[in-house]
Formats: sequence, structure tokens, C-alpha cells
Amino acid sequence: MARGSERTFLVELYVPQLDEQTAAAITSRCRAAAGELAEQGVALRWLRSFAVLAEETYLCVVAARERDHVVQLSRQAGYEHDHVVEVVAIDGFPS
Repeated sequence: MARGSERTFLVELYVPQLDEQTAAAITSRCRAAAGELAEQGVALRWLRSFAVLAEETYLCVVAARERDHVVQLSRQAGYEHDHVVEVVAIDGFPS
């Protein structure tokens, strides 16, 4: 759930030959980048990630005040995103 003025964004990366190990490595790198940016005062939170292996697509959900902060996250992690779009959650994730 978004806090205050946070908005929720979906980030999509096309990753040739994506497998579970590669997806886990991307998540680890992106989460580390999110922590680095938070230390620099960029307000964003890593929420969740998904890998659609058959489509070679990696997706993550990030809460941030601005889209530019999410773009910064991709750059900080060393990835070129294919799409960054604002999304609205209709229901919560199961615990």
C-alpha cells in the first residue's frame, strides 16, 4: 500500500534467456540500488518482483513519489528498463 504521496510503478525489463537464477540476481542488484538511493535521500520502496520466464520478461513493483526516482533506480542498478508505468493496486498480495 502506498504511503502519503507515494505512487506505485511497474518496471518491465526484457532479458534474453531469462531464468530463475538471473531473475534472482536482478532482484538482488535492484534491491541494493534501492537501498543506495534511499541513503542518498531518494524516497522509494521495493515492493515485489516477478519473472515471466517464457516471455523473457522481468517485472518489479516499486513505490515512489516520482517516476524519475524509479528511472534512477534502473540506472543505479545498471539496467535499461523497457517500460516504467504507474499502476493502481486493486487488491492486496496474499501474505
